Amino acid sequence: MPRCSAQRPPCRRPAGGYPEHDCAKAGCKVIECRPHECDPLPPGTILKIHYALSAIFAATVRWAGCSRTRAT
Repeated sequence: MPRCSAQRPPCRRPAGGYPEHDCAKAGCKVIECRPHECDPLPPGTILKIHYALSAIFAATVRWAGCSRTRAT
């Protein structure tokens, strides 16, 4: 997404608001952000999540909160 080089960072707006800004008059240059790239979770993290959810579902079945486990 293109943005102006004079753009302020996202944060709380001042009480009086920001002053008007004209990029053409100020001579700002438009900068391009690099595309977003997702990094997959490592296998060890997936296993930890799986073990935690499996334990929670097993306890739910033991306590009769659910008729069957869905983690298997």
